[in-house]
Parts: sequence; structure tokens; C-alpha cells
Amino acid sequence: MSGSGAIILFGGTSNERRVSVASAQHIAAVLDEAAAWFLAPTGAVHPVTGDELAGFGTIALEISQQVDEIDAIVVPVSSGAVISGVAIGMRAFAPGVRVVGVEPALAADAQASLASGRLERLSAPPDTIADGARALSLTVRTFPLVTRLVDEIVTVSEDEILAATWWLWTRAKLLVEPTGALAFAAAFGKVDPFGFFW
Repeated sequence: MSGSGAIILFGGTSNERRVSVASAQHIAAVLDEAAAWFLAPTGAVHPVTGDELAGFGTIALEISQQVDEIDAIVVPVSSGAVISGVAIGMRAFAPGVRVVGVEPALAADAQASLASGRLERLSAPPDTIADGARALSLTVRTFPLVTRLVDEIVTVSEDEILAATWWLWTRAKLLVEPTGALAFAAAFGKVDPFGFFW
């Protein structure tokens, strides 16, 4: 991305660290000088907006338009924005479809929140290879949407994430990063208990 002119500031893996980097005074100078804008991780610096949820809801729209019979949709979970938008969309476009969230077992805050009925927060950034799912918790905006619209949240182990990533790379020839393999790991772990795909 920097080769295309993007200015990248690295903020670490925790939302708190990202917020501190995003709040630094030099950001304003960089943005002003480059006539650019700041893109933050959803929910980390700014609350999730209705427009963002509507944008994520288009995933559900596209799937419901392209697939005739859908039993369930499996969506990776981090801060909850993507699954909230997808769940809103599925309830509108295909209300009978089960919405299943998946997160790394090392980052199972959303599963705990769904089970307890209250917003649960991890005490430290999870050490998972799925770095896009390292949020410490759902957000205050996404928590009620997830608890109302998501049917289930499952977890996958680090080994399952690595196996799914490897399978997608070598068998499907899809270059995905581990967070992008979460849904595949969950779906095939459930339908492939004998390990035929691994």
C-alpha cells in the first residue's frame, strides 16, 4: 500500500494502542499535509455508524441474490460490526437463514457475551494468528445487535485456523490471511468431522 502512496502508521494489536496512535498530534499534520483522511479500525476510534452497518449488510444482499437455498451464513467476529451488518441484511433478505459467528478460541469474547447476555471483555489482547479478530470485545453498538440477531457463535482453534488457511492456499488456490479463513475453518470443522478435507 505504501508503494501506492499510502502513509501507514503502525499501531499495534490492541484497540487501546491503535487509539493512542490515532490520537497522536502528528496524525493531524500528516493528514493535513497529504490532504488525506484517516481510516480507523471499525469501533476502535469511532463508533460504528448506520452507513457502515448498511455497507456490511450488502454482503447478505449479494449472497441472497446469488444463492438459491441458504441454510446458514458463517461470519468472522471481531468488534461485531461485520456480523451485525450481515445479520441485519439476512433478517431483511433471507429471514430463515441462521447467522453463525466464528472467532478464535483464544479470542472468545463474543461467544461469552452471547452466552452471558452482557458485554464481556478480554483482559488482554488475544495471541491468535487471526490478527483481524483481536478486538477485546464487541462494541456497545454491536453487542445488542449480535445478541438479538445472531443465532450462535462458535470458536475454532489455532490449529483449525492454520489448517483452513493452508487448505484454501493449496487446494482452492485462494490467498487468504488467517482471519479470512475463520468461517471456512468453522464450517468445514462442523461438516467434516472425519478430516477428509484436512
